Amino acid sequence: MNFPLPLAPMLQNIPTRIPSPTFTFLSSTQTILNPSAIATFNSIYQLDPAVHTLIYKPVSKKVQMVPAPMVEEYCIISLPDDPLAGLQPLSTHQPELDLDPADWLWPEELKLVTWLVSVHEPTFAWDIMECGHPDKHYFLPVKIPMIPHTPWVQCNIPIPSMIHAQVIDMIKDHIKSSMYEPSTAAYCSCWFCVVKKDRKSLCLVHDLQPLNAVIIHDMSIPPFIEHLTEYFAGYAVYVMMDLYSRYDQHALHVDSHDLTTIGTCLDCISLLLCHKLM
Repeated sequence: MNFPLPLAPMLQNIPTRIPSPTFTFLSSTQTILNPSAIATFNSIYQLDPAVHTLIYKPVSKKVQMVPAPMVEEYCIISLPDDPLAGLQPLSTHQPELDLDPADWLWPEELKLVTWLVSVHEPTFAWDIMECGHPDKHYFLPVKIPMIPHTPWVQCNIPIPSMIHAQVIDMIKDHIKSSMYEPSTAAYCSCWFCVVKKDRKSLCLVHDLQPLNAVIIHDMSIPPFIEHLTEYFAGYAVYVMMDLYSRYDQHALHVDSHDLTTIGTCLDCISLLLCHKLM
């Protein structure tokens, strides 16, 4: 195993080979790393000598946002007076439809659900390509408040060839679903892939520590989703929502797109949504 330069102290203690069920490169040091990749790796992980595994960096090393006065353009904006204005009224006489489930709903409930599905069919997304975004009149695009700074450029951790095609397909799908767009910005942040809990799927992760270092800290706290979900316990729910996605579908303001630029093998791309920011 040959490295271009001596390894950082943390990487020197890693065993040369640790088997992994699916992606052996993610838990071994067989991949050739360059100095930039080693520096990026050390900024994210550290070695736990007790169990000989890599863990995320401690809270004490977390890059915090900047405490500074909030600019007026980032303050809270009131919503329209009547959020229901313009919505289609609920009909009191539903049309008859031929639908026979396993007698789970009452007849009138079945009529109502059938009518709602048929009238609001475009609101249902059966795959990621059909997902829409909240109305910008009620959910304004998120603009990131910052202090004056110099654009940053980071190098990426090399993507192993055994998952290269899978990563390209994942990025293409994200572009088709309007999560990314091509970018020509002066910024470039590091990114890498991690394995999800199913030990098969990959998740693309943005390393936005340089961005956190120039963001003005907003001390307002959003609602705790866990507290809201507790009220659903013991109730029959006819609608299933992904409450834990939180703010994935919120649009990112056009002025903040460049701040999220990453360099990929396809091209430089930037985020259109807050999916990787929260």
